[in-house]
Amino acid sequence: PNQFYRFFTAMFLHVGVIHFLMNAFAQYALVSEIEFAAGFWRTGAMFILTGACGFMISAIFSPESVSNGSSGAIYGMMGVETVDLFQSWYLLQNKSRLVLSLVFKLIIFLGIGTLPYIDNYAHVGGFIAGIVAGISLLPYMVFSRFDGIRKKVFQIVALLLLAVLCIGLLYVFYTDEGTICSGCHYIDCIPFSPGMCDGNQ
Repeated sequence: PNQFYRFFTAMFLHVGVIHFLMNAFAQYALVSEIEFAAGFWRTGAMFILTGACGFMISAIFSPESVSNGSSGAIYGMMGVETVDLFQSWYLLQNKSRLVLSLVFKLIIFLGIGTLPYIDNYAHVGGFIAGIVAGISLLPYMVFSRFDGIRKKVFQIVALLLLAVLCIGLLYVFYTDEGTICSGCHYIDCIPFSPGMCDGNQ
């Protein structure tokens, strides 16, 4: 419990070459686009914060499990992508296609996380943190004076919420001694057949 730095270092470790290559490809396909729009430093901050929050949630809900890799941060970038989509809404063409594409990706990737031996707590936690991080750290375009004020307020509130989220997760991790959600194990693994999720318990 006193090695809190593991929440940050775990995202740079992988269980093998295949795991590393899969995450590297996902980062190249998704994170590079966000970095082009937001810059290196903002993207790096969002990547690390969302990955750490994902591991914090994983440690709270599944403290006996071993987890590493950058997938929590990658799902965080999907949350950032969601925010970017709606912040750029007025400039987009084929809005329906882009929304359907995003929803399809979320259903597929979060659905895969319900299979055994995949840390979906980190995925869902990273995605939620990514939405908050995207609102607070992404650069945004202003289409009117009211729109600028609204987005600035959202940005300040989201930045405070992101700080509260990180501090709150650390507090729960260090103080909680029991199960805080008896049914939340279905987020991590859905038993489509008997005994399918035994390895996730």
